[in-house]
Amino acid sequence: DVSMGMSCPPPPFVAEPFLRQCHRVLPPQGVLMLNVVCRSRPLYESVKASVRGVFPQVIELSMGEDVNRLLFAYKTCARRPCRKEDIAAVAKALCQWIPPASAKVVMGMVADKEARDLAEAT
Repeated sequence: DVSMGMSCPPPPFVAEPFLRQCHRVLPPQGVLMLNVVCRSRPLYESVKASVRGVFPQVIELSMGEDVNRLLFAYKTCARRPCRKEDIAAVAKALCQWIPPASAKVVMGMVADKEARDLAEAT
């Protein structure tokens, strides 16, 4: 709902019960990728806090001036590099599980983008 300040994902997908369920079913080296399209800064900060409250490591990939961001939420915490090549490799691995048209969009989004570990941002 654009009037709520976030058009993607639907709010239930970033609610703690859903995030905990995702965490529970992921394998130990699993990662949840969330595409967040949010114009409201306070709402986006709330989404990040919810994700970080469940997942021990979250990598944020910003699309520059755009309101679109990718969050890579890892089930286990490890020192993962945030170089664009590393993020592209993770995205490529995840894209094998989504429709080709969506995979093309995701890979276009991660091309030449730098990321940051949200644990280091605090």
